[in-house]
Amino acid sequence: MICESYVKAMKKCGIDIIRINFFEAGNWAWKPDKDGKIKKPFFHEHIFGRTMNAKKQKWPEAPYLPDKSTGFYEGFKPLNDEDIECIIEEMKILEKQEKYDILNWTI
Repeated sequence: MICESYVKAMKKCGIDIIRINFFEAGNWAWKPDKDGKIKKPFFHEHIFGRTMNAKKQKWPEAPYLPDKSTGFYEGFKPLNDEDIECIIEEMKILEKQEKYDILNWTI
């Protein structure tokens, strides 16, 4: 549902997503905090919306997360409130579909 909502919402915002890649990155929760304590690990997922006209990490190149010091992220823009609201609205539409009814899940 997340993939379908993300693709539909971004298309409405003028971004043509052709593929979604996921990256589970919960390992950073194991780093000690400022007091030297290890945080309790938790689920943390990155969702990469891939486009044909990407300027960096062009399709079908595999996504990766370079170190911040490389300058790779300069010029990147996060999803804004409008983008997020559009994704939420698409999820509200999709959750009413039979295929997303929790009773039909096989987990």
